[in-house]
Amino acid sequence: IFIRQLWQDCKPESFSISEEVADMLRGFSGMLAKCNPVLAMSIDDDIRKDILDAFGTMGDKYREQVYAGLSGNRISISGEELAAFYDRYLQYIDYTIRENRRADGLYHAYNLIHFSDHGYTVEYLYEMLEGQVAVLSSGYLGAAESADLLDALRASKMYRDDQKSYMLYPEKELPFFLDKNRIPAESVSDIPFLQKELKTKSQKYIIVDRDDHFHFNGSFRNAAELRKKLEKEEGLDKQEIDALCNLFIEVFNHRQFTGRSGTFFKYEGLGCIYWHMVSKLFLAVQELWTGNAHECADILNTERIYAHYCALRDGQGFRKTPAEYGSFPTDPYSHTPRFAGVQQPGMTGQVKEDIITRFGDLGVIIDHGEISFIPALLEFDEFMQEKRLWEYYSQGKKQTLTIGKNELAFTICNVPVIYHITDKEGLTVCMSDGSLLKFKGHKVNAEISRKIFHRNGEVSKVFVDVNKHIIKNADG
Repeated sequence: IFIRQLWQDCKPESFSISEEVADMLRGFSGMLAKCNPVLAMSIDDDIRKDILDAFGTMGDKYREQVYAGLSGNRISISGEELAAFYDRYLQYIDYTIRENRRADGLYHAYNLIHFSDHGYTVEYLYEMLEGQVAVLSSGYLGAAESADLLDALRASKMYRDDQKSYMLYPEKELPFFLDKNRIPAESVSDIPFLQKELKTKSQKYIIVDRDDHFHFNGSFRNAAELRKKLEKEEGLDKQEIDALCNLFIEVFNHRQFTGRSGTFFKYEGLGCIYWHMVSKLFLAVQELWTGNAHECADILNTERIYAHYCALRDGQGFRKTPAEYGSFPTDPYSHTPRFAGVQQPGMTGQVKEDIITRFGDLGVIIDHGEISFIPALLEFDEFMQEKRLWEYYSQGKKQTLTIGKNELAFTICNVPVIYHITDKEGLTVCMSDGSLLKFKGHKVNAEISRKIFHRNGEVSKVFVDVNKHIIKNADG
């Protein structure tokens, strides 16, 4: 989507690319066009195999050409042709998202694929927070669909009411050690080879414990090793070998093993809130609200998204007491298990999203090189209730400013920005030479914005008059 948007902004007439890349691009584009009818239906295993095999063949051809040495020939691809390819490609991305919507309103995140001569089968894993964040950030959903997804997420098993936040995955009951590697008795009865094993008591493949439970011999690490040994047995046909290997896969279910997420109780494991992913969700919801609020197209569902944003914000560490959080609320931590406070302090990836989100709260928006200040997510109690001295750094030196009642201050590119709640709207840019530049509305033009970005000291301060009607709970 980003590439397509960049394309629309630049509107290039043509590109010069290698002959081999051009061939592959046109092959992919032609295949997407040919398969267009499948977008109106659910793809079955046979069709999925045909499509993937076709793309795989084209990819193989290109790889062989690269390894053999590219020809050096160049071909001109028109902007229209490349745009058509991206448009077709996005149709399939949208189709994939749509097909992965679950009955409960959430979306499948990580899927497994099984390859066979008869078709390629997709198998779904359990619900995951990461998948919901990806869909919300994709740009595919409208305001109503986004709000519905957030409703479904709040109602899901991933929500932890005690922390007002979300786990990476639902909790689950782990089997006890002695309950693992247990073959159902009816499965043993259905396979003659296993019945023979029991009669001879060879224990090469199956073992019976003192409680008469059946287990595979522990020497087999996977179904491939089991198959290799079974193929050496006399009198076993392929059908029975397949049945035994499928039973092994069913008992151990190794293909759905997801590491610590399904086996640990800390370190982003079972019952854990992983704060970096929560921050990604927080940012995604803020971006949804900002985009829809500026379009003013769907006020009802934009308010629904805002309600979820507020609920997420209440679950963040800085909104909690040390007792609730388990540490200093302003410090970043990796995760919170069910049975303890936050764990693993440090500058985790969460910090990046939190900084971006805070600038979103402050209403700092940069669009086509122009800075806007629209703090519609700020609340009245975040502004100063009495005068105080503010210390900040600009041009490598410590500076001070007096911040008054109903004001809030921060820096952007070393330039202090002071918000003041009033009944009007506008901003004043103070230049280092003492001159003042006044702007109507909430936007600084590209020239002054560029001076701020360059951090060269030409802009000393920005004063923003914020209309009280856009600040939450402002009492005037």
